[in-house]
Amino acid sequence: MQRMSRADATNVDSTPREAACAGDLTFGSLPHSFGFKLRRVQLAYKKHFAQIAAGTGFQLNQVGTMSMIARNPGVTPGALAAALTIDAAQVTSIIKELELRGFVSRRKSPTDSRSHSLRLTAAGRSQYELLKAIIAEVEDRFIGDALSAEECEQLSGLLERLRAAPGNRGA
Repeated sequence: MQRMSRADATNVDSTPREAACAGDLTFGSLPHSFGFKLRRVQLAYKKHFAQIAAGTGFQLNQVGTMSMIARNPGVTPGALAAALTIDAAQVTSIIKELELRGFVSRRKSPTDSRSHSLRLTAAGRSQYELLKAIIAEVEDRFIGDALSAEECEQLSGLLERLRAAPGNRGA
């Protein structure tokens, strides 16, 4: 992969032409940007999930939240936000929606009266089992159609290495 240089990132054509539609847009060095590629893959994955999960009423972030609660009964919203690397307000919004739908219960924490512990309800556990199958299908179709098992393992390792790099640990 060609990396985008600092000069490329700041180089703007001084005589832009007017673009009538998306097909006419000039990307310049943007396609060489690693962040741009990651974002496009993320958006394609979300679109793929939405197509396969159509009719379930679930968004990808809700499935991730349910997965963490299922694997960590009694988790607090703060711990959940930190683990998922999303802000507390977003976690609260997701939890409220799942609670309204009867999939998550929120109780006062037995160890900290200022916090709540989260658990999946019986309906939440049942729904989560169905969602696991949907996620497996999404992963299989989205990734399996493009990469071999060895390439998937390699990509996963490289992405984790980037995430865990010294300057990236807070993300």
